[in-house]
Amino acid sequence: MEIIQQSETFIEENGKLQFCWQNFYVRHEGNIHYGTWDDRSTKPTHPSQLRNLKLIKTEDIGPEVQETWAVTLEQNCHFKAPGLNDLHDPGLEDTMRHEVEINEILRRNPHPNIATYYGCREKNGHVTGLCFKRYKATMYQRVNPDYLNKDDFRSSARLQVDDAVRIGLVGILDAIRHLHSLGLVHNDLNPSNIMFDELDEPVNIDFGSCRRIGESLDTTGAGQTDAWHDPANDVVLEKNDSDAFEELKSWLVGSVDDAWLFPEEQPLERCYN
Repeated sequence: MEIIQQSETFIEENGKLQFCWQNFYVRHEGNIHYGTWDDRSTKPTHPSQLRNLKLIKTEDIGPEVQETWAVTLEQNCHFKAPGLNDLHDPGLEDTMRHEVEINEILRRNPHPNIATYYGCREKNGHVTGLCFKRYKATMYQRVNPDYLNKDDFRSSARLQVDDAVRIGLVGILDAIRHLHSLGLVHNDLNPSNIMFDELDEPVNIDFGSCRRIGESLDTTGAGQTDAWHDPANDVVLEKNDSDAFEELKSWLVGSVDDAWLFPEEQPLERCYN
């Protein structure tokens, strides 16, 4: 048996994170299994030892390819495919279908500050993942290499926030307006969802949370990044992106005296007893 991925699950108790169990993905006799393991000091040696054991389906998990969708054989690309944790999701097929449909709209209505989508890859008539142009690094990696939290980063010298980043804010905003003109909202604009191309131009990426104006964020399963959105809002509004853009500007070039629109919560202390 081969362990291919493991992680730990915690729950919050009295303001602290309490260890619950370990999660294991294992390969055995050509199949992938998932299960949980209570002991933090040992590891399983056979799938039968795991609790909540599940056989993970890895073939034909995506939607059927439609005639109007672009299919690509491009190899020099960023290939976005479901991870092992995604394979648990009973709505994965619908999630992948939605993301392909959104990127097809953007492929037919391109913008220089929106990630270039080449098309999907397919196997047995099903989508296996999406192919995008490769970019250099995210804005977060570029300007915040020490991975400081929002307050600490804005209080720092911000030496990596150069002219290309500042000027690039214009392109980011123009891309947002382009999305809105198509009746779409990104809903997850943050420094990790902006990258830079070979000409040092910023490019908005990751349209997995992109929805049509007026839809519900909750019922459509749109994920959003903590401290970069209003958790009290459940409606897809253009304001979702415009507020996130203002927060981005404040993070990059704002004053330490400015109030955050979306304050960052302090991480909980972990308890391992």
